Amino acid sequence: MNKKKLKMTFMICLLAAGAFSANVSGDAGTAPAQFLKLGAGGKPAGMGEAYSAVCGDSSAVYWNPASLINGNSTSIVLMHTAYLSDLFYDWASLSFALGNFRIGTGVTYFSGGSVPTYDSFANSTGTISPYDMSAAVSLAYDFGGVGIGFTGKYISLNLGDTASTFTGDAGLFCTLPLNGGAKINAAVAVSNFTGSLKFTGTTETLPMIVRVGLGIIPMNGLTLAGDYNMPSDNAGYFAVGAEMGLPLDGSSKLYLRGGYNNRSTLGGLSFGGGVSIGELSIDYAYIPYSDAGNINRFSLGLDFGNTAKKKISGAVEQSPLGPPEGDFDAKKYNFTQKNAGSGSRAIKGCVLDRSWNKVSRARIRVYKGGKGVDSLTSTDDGAYTTGELKPGIYTLAFWHQLSGFTSAQVTVEETGSILLDVVVSSEQSWNIITGRVMSDSGFPGEENLLSSAIVNIYYAGKEEENLVTDEEGYFRSRELKFGEYEIRAWKKGYKVFSTRVVVVPGDPVKTNLQLSPVR
Repeated sequence: MNKKKLKMTFMICLLAAGAFSANVSGDAGTAPAQFLKLGAGGKPAGMGEAYSAVCGDSSAVYWNPASLINGNSTSIVLMHTAYLSDLFYDWASLSFALGNFRIGTGVTYFSGGSVPTYDSFANSTGTISPYDMSAAVSLAYDFGGVGIGFTGKYISLNLGDTASTFTGDAGLFCTLPLNGGAKINAAVAVSNFTGSLKFTGTTETLPMIVRVGLGIIPMNGLTLAGDYNMPSDNAGYFAVGAEMGLPLDGSSKLYLRGGYNNRSTLGGLSFGGGVSIGELSIDYAYIPYSDAGNINRFSLGLDFGNTAKKKISGAVEQSPLGPPEGDFDAKKYNFTQKNAGSGSRAIKGCVLDRSWNKVSRARIRVYKGGKGVDSLTSTDDGAYTTGELKPGIYTLAFWHQLSGFTSAQVTVEETGSILLDVVVSSEQSWNIITGRVMSDSGFPGEENLLSSAIVNIYYAGKEEENLVTDEEGYFRSRELKFGEYEIRAWKKGYKVFSTRVVVVPGDPVKTNLQLSPVR
């Protein structure tokens, strides 16, 4: 365990608890711009709004700008919440990486519907449409597991009498890896720490909120979170939440969520769920007995990874091999025929199981030089055809949830397509990534091996492993499904090193990572 990062984790918690508690008052919701407290995203709403230490998508622009470093891909979040009558609240955000920086933007809009107006004699003078809005830009920097972030916001209120101002948010975030892939996150965020709104005859400050958060990921798929919130115009309150992710077919997942906070005396419970299908996620939260009645919140998320996706096409190519007998090794039954046609340079064929049945909806990934170049699915007849490929050596990985795995390596030449029929088997196991982290300075030898270095492994933009090297610089992942992975290694005093590898069934990946000292 990294003692310095452990110290940072507790310092973050103590910083907010001690330094900002004086800003809490007993005036419930007296500040203007209360829409700034309504949250962002269906996922955090389902977790009781305990989210400052576990957010990783672009909604971190709202919860904690420093937590943007949790993300590793371009993220979009769109949210809609309907309230009583014709009131509604919307959120849209975008985040993306720029080197070690993460950039985020977010827009909030609250509509007050249509409100009738009257003169001093109670005569109707028409209607107004009050609204509140804000636009934010965030910047976060990753110091190797410790992040710092800032947000600049423009706020505008139109209540018949208009007012606008600028304000800012700031945050800290730290993640501490534990044994077995578990980790603890700690965070503190301060929202709306400056700015005031000038109405006719009065000036009022914005509702500042301090959040102190702790997130625990004890195992893959389970997240536990807790926040203590200190608004400047209300009493402090706790929020706790949990999320469980359950794998479905392929890269899809089902999420179940629950949470509680004691901000309201009417209830405080929240429930939610969601489903992710590849890059798309749909989330829902139900908040009963809130101050605004029963609330239904929906959000849509998009996380753009690095694997290119192309249109599926192809025709059936029947393999000439017979069903295997005796001891079975799927790779022995992968059949390759070069120049199987004079068309474009493509790889095509049929996916079969060990009983020689055609396998539909098998997932197929095509890699060249460790980088994904195509992603497709077999048809109802088990057929597949890749897009046109450049000459070179390619690795193809085949996977079906029920039938199993296999992989093959193919050389694409200047002319002609390639026929590749494969047999997938459940006896094919997932594989690991292992290796050593070392410094690229000095003479080769044991003195260059780096212990206590952090190795993060990402799949499709989401963190799969958070490892720490042993005394001899070794690291070893758990078993991973096939696909393209990004490996990031870092240690204090060294630059972050990043590389990409491909995990295929039957072939463990061994890679050494060399870090350069910061000069």
